[in-house]
Amino acid sequence: MIKTQTLDQQDEADKERITDRNVLYFIIMQEEELYDYMTRRRGQMNGAEIMKNAMDEFKDIQEYMEIAREENAVKTYAKLKKKYLYLKALLNSLGVNLADIDDIKE
Repeated sequence: MIKTQTLDQQDEADKERITDRNVLYFIIMQEEELYDYMTRRRGQMNGAEIMKNAMDEFKDIQEYMEIAREENAVKTYAKLKKKYLYLKALLNSLGVNLADIDDIKE
């Protein structure tokens, strides 16, 4: 008899395979893709585009930090915190008021 899984069982199995290493690899790949994209568009981007990209990335990083904290993924959280502080400094230098968008507040 062939063993089959329902979609819910497959989703649960996939969730169990997610590790700190997978999350960290995903984050590093996103950073590299963002860097490549920013490098290609450097001469073409205006201040508003740079600010929007940084704000989007800031929002994503905060979500990942919350997940890492919930899962007690210490190393992943530390890596995310570095990126968070970098983006926070960038947004501050661009004049963005972080009071409403900074959920982590570290």
